[in-house]
Amino acid sequence: MRTGHIAATKWLLLPPGGIGAPAWLDLPAEARAALTSLMTQLILDHAAMTVTPPAKEVDHDL
Repeated sequence: MRTGHIAATKWLLLPPGGIGAPAWLDLPAEARAALTSLMTQLILDHAAMTVTPPAKEVDHDL
């Protein structure tokens, strides 16, 4: 099955136990602040690129 292959690939890319990254609270405060700022900007940039359909006008006349 194709989805099983994809899941297996992801499993190999992200092994159990992570990749040796430090725990969030083990990072210096400056690093946590910088990462939080970068992630916030990434999310805002992504949201700005998302196309939303124009609002449909609703006629309330009966």
